[in-house]
Amino acid sequence: MANDYTYMTISEDMLEVIRTLEDKNWLITFFPITDQGLYNPVSYVHNKFFEDVSYTLIPDRNIFSYIVDSSKDKRATDNTRGAACLILFCQWAEINIEPNMSIYEYIDFDKKKIAKALDEIEIFRTVDNYSEEQILQYALGEIDYIPFSKVVENKNRKEMSDDFHKQNFLDEWDYFYLIALKAVSINKLTMDNAFKRKEFIYWMSNEARMSPVSFIYSIFLFSENRLKGMIKYKEKDTPDKKKLSITNMTWDMFFVNNCLRCCQQKQQNEEYIFASNDKQVKLLLKVLAQILISGNIAP
Repeated sequence: MANDYTYMTISEDMLEVIRTLEDKNWLITFFPITDQGLYNPVSYVHNKFFEDVSYTLIPDRNIFSYIVDSSKDKRATDNTRGAACLILFCQWAEINIEPNMSIYEYIDFDKKKIAKALDEIEIFRTVDNYSEEQILQYALGEIDYIPFSKVVENKNRKEMSDDFHKQNFLDEWDYFYLIALKAVSINKLTMDNAFKRKEFIYWMSNEARMSPVSFIYSIFLFSENRLKGMIKYKEKDTPDKKKLSITNMTWDMFFVNNCLRCCQQKQQNEEYIFASNDKQVKLLLKVLAQILISGNIAP
């Protein structure tokens, strides 16, 4: 009987990539795992081959943009190099990357952006399938962009375009837009946080509907633990900028909610990993993960 062990040779370059990714601290899971295991590619490879578990990474808009920008000359940053580390890690760990959430946010209900969004997917697929050696060179700062000369074209581009036109993925977006509007409205009140929190939760319960994401959002928003930037709306801004602020707040909550949906609707042999560098998104995801893992709302 064979022993169910998995061995992988980890080079010094691989260790540096993994250390960079650990420092970025972008990854969140809804399944229990230690910090050491989270950034250990062997764990995922072992579970894939011996437990038949498939892993999918879902990046937010920021992380996806860093991946795409890694192919652009003279735009290298710590974040784009970190994104290259993420690509390499997923390749080593046999983790699939699914970018659709970030694509919908880029399109933002403007169908004129769909063609450019499909271009981004092609660039992403090219980077994701490019020479490991050159991605590694970019990740380690040895070159300033990933130098491919031709993108991997989507053979099903027409079908993908049709899917993005349907926008079926956005069913709950309007709800979170309403949540963002109400949060801004209550935030303007000259009352203490306890009153604002009570008003917000009462309104959700009686006039909208309660959701785990909006509930947790309100708990942090109207408390001493509120993060800077949870309310992006400013009275002094122009009407267009105010609308953009509300939209950005909506996309943050919508992304978190869809991460939760993925975990609630996944098959038994599926697991999801989420990548974000947004402090608010990471906070909401981590609290939701603790609640699901512990089975109660104590976190």
